[in-house]
Amino acid sequence: MQGLRYFLTAAALLIYMHAAGQNVPRARSLNPMCDTLTARLTERTGVKAKAPLRIEKLYKRGSRLDLQFSKTFSDYPWHAEDEKWFRGELESIWSKYVKGFRPGEISTRNNRFHELFLPHLGNDGKALPYKHSCTDPSDGKKNRFITENGRKFYKKGLSDRYIALWQSHGRYYDDKEGKWSWQRPPVHRSCEDMFTQSFVLPFLMPMLENAGAYVMSPRERDTQKLEHVVDNDNAFSGERGPFVRKEGIYRENGKWRTGGPGFADTKERYDISDLPFSSGSTRYCWCSGGKKADADVCWEPIIEESGDYAVYISYETMDSSNPAAHYRVTHSGGVTEFSVNQKIGGGTWIYLGTFHFDKGAKASVILDNSGAEEYSVSADAVRFGGGMGKIERGGSLSGLPAYAEGALYSMVYSGVDTTITHGWDKEYTNEFASRGAWTKMMMEEKGIPFDLSLAFHTDAGVTPNDSIIGTLAIYSYPWDGKKTFENGRSRMTSRLMAGFIQEQVVKDIRSSFEPEWRQREIWDRSYSESRTTGVPGMILELMSHQNFADMKYGLDPSFRFTVSRAVYKGILKTISSFYDCPYVVQPLPVHGMALEFTPEGNARLSWKETPDELEPTARASSYMIYMRMDDGVFDKGIEIRGTEIETSIEPGHIYSFKVCAMNEGGMSFPSEILSIGLSKKSAGKSPVLIVNNFDRVGAPAWIDGAEYAGFEASLDSGVPYISDLSYIGENYEFRRTAEYENFENPGFGASLTDKAGGIVAGNTFDFPYVHGKALMALGHS
Repeated sequence: MQGLRYFLTAAALLIYMHAAGQNVPRARSLNPMCDTLTARLTERTGVKAKAPLRIEKLYKRGSRLDLQFSKTFSDYPWHAEDEKWFRGELESIWSKYVKGFRPGEISTRNNRFHELFLPHLGNDGKALPYKHSCTDPSDGKKNRFITENGRKFYKKGLSDRYIALWQSHGRYYDDKEGKWSWQRPPVHRSCEDMFTQSFVLPFLMPMLENAGAYVMSPRERDTQKLEHVVDNDNAFSGERGPFVRKEGIYRENGKWRTGGPGFADTKERYDISDLPFSSGSTRYCWCSGGKKADADVCWEPIIEESGDYAVYISYETMDSSNPAAHYRVTHSGGVTEFSVNQKIGGGTWIYLGTFHFDKGAKASVILDNSGAEEYSVSADAVRFGGGMGKIERGGSLSGLPAYAEGALYSMVYSGVDTTITHGWDKEYTNEFASRGAWTKMMMEEKGIPFDLSLAFHTDAGVTPNDSIIGTLAIYSYPWDGKKTFENGRSRMTSRLMAGFIQEQVVKDIRSSFEPEWRQREIWDRSYSESRTTGVPGMILELMSHQNFADMKYGLDPSFRFTVSRAVYKGILKTISSFYDCPYVVQPLPVHGMALEFTPEGNARLSWKETPDELEPTARASSYMIYMRMDDGVFDKGIEIRGTEIETSIEPGHIYSFKVCAMNEGGMSFPSEILSIGLSKKSAGKSPVLIVNNFDRVGAPAWIDGAEYAGFEASLDSGVPYISDLSYIGENYEFRRTAEYENFENPGFGASLTDKAGGIVAGNTFDFPYVHGKALMALGHS
């Protein structure tokens, strides 16, 4: 009898639950309500998501229904005040679709609502409150990785910050087709493989480094086609053609011993499975103690063509490695000294800087054994210049400079293990998926303390009405079920980075170029370049390289400068919030320059500060003045506080000057170059004033009709800033109706590729010297 009573009670309960459950709607029945909310969100934020909001699950909690939205909910740039607004909008239409319940908690598949909130991007130099901020990992002046002696420390900039950065795709070997190919189609005079480089290499990397950051990339960064490798081990033999890397002279002085495995340049062409950093040996020497150095190694290239060359060093990291190994680079501008922490970064190429070397002049890198006696220093190879592609695939090389190739091939030459370079079946996948793995490896195996990583892309896509595609940001949260990185930091820090950089880019483009520039979503998606880096990371999809409306801006050097500055500022403000520290934005280049004779025959240089209307902190506090004599190179500069300087000059020489503005956040890009010369033969001849009225940089001319559109260089080929490396060939398909078929026939905007890997000359901002030299020869000052 007792058992029967229990059964009836349970049955009655089931009937009650079923009756109550009839009032709980199905999630899909709320789609019309979600459509209304999507429209209102678009109106409020300006973000038009690819998919409308959807409710995936409903959870009954008393008289409330908790709502779990689809991932699209996290695609919007939510701020704290948006929660009250959204709940108000939801409740205003709720009763039309749901009876008997009130809306409860709101979440997505991966986050509660409040976890999506971003601080509002500011410009006052103050760290924005962020719940995932942590203790600043920088240890100040102690044990930095690379320190250029005499260089300023930018406390409110990016000194002691380490950034992994790469520019999207590159030339790769298509193992399915059996040939070298671009990863993205050639349209509008470029392709993504080369186009993104025109932002990252000439603008973004220098801006970050001018703020004090140390930037590393899995791709080659040097556009110099020539290369010299100097090493203690024997290199491959045989005749070396014009663009095959050259050897140099390696010399030791003192007690050096054979260390562990190291680099050896044993092949002219490497296979993708080769490990050049395991093919040779390193050398090491114990430090001299408190005494003067009593041992050194010298690497001397035989420079056959004057130009700028990146200098890379390599060494072995050992338990006894010196945290302050002393290097000296002798170049055309003098000697630059570095302190290198050899306790990290061993077994790969480590970038020191880019220097000018003159043909036939003495050039060298010297490492000595100064340091405490418990330390040792290690010496391996030194590389000058980026060189040409040297990884053979399918019996052939790419035939392009190394910087034009994908990251995969640079990784092979840099000694990256095959567990990373061969992690996937297809070479196409290996090329892009290995970049995140490289970042994680450089931290875990090489000890590089990256603060964040950024992949710079320009995703594909076209609009039929010729409107702007706009800027998309991508991050990954969580990964493999984990919501934190291995150091315990929340992976949601990647959302902050994505939101800040995207907002800064859109804001600056709207202010300076296009008020209607689109802000797209902040995607939480599982992409390897944002997912696998082991640090806060993102993919920036700046714009569409395939969309004509976007590319009318994209080919403009001024646009590239503005965008790159916005990305740099986004990184700066992200790190400020990460570590709760104030920031200062580096100044803009100065303007209003003038160079004139004084009555005493000296030279007076003056200039004006350029205010940054978008960034109040970007005020100059001092200036670096660089001088060049005749055909030489600029010196290391002197720092002054004012906006004018007077200096003596000798007759018969031409003195050239450029100026960089400085503050606590870093250094600006350089000014134009002005020149002055006092002729020895000027008796009876009037001095000549040269006005440099050519300050133009610009995109090539375009035609924009209803049926035909594109870039037409025969009308105006444009003017690059200094030079342009993204140009691969002219447009040949101007029909708007031409549809994409394949890479060989990509439709509207299709371009030739015969100029890929070349450098197009632009405005050097150095023309007064060219004309002044001719006038001096005629006896005019």
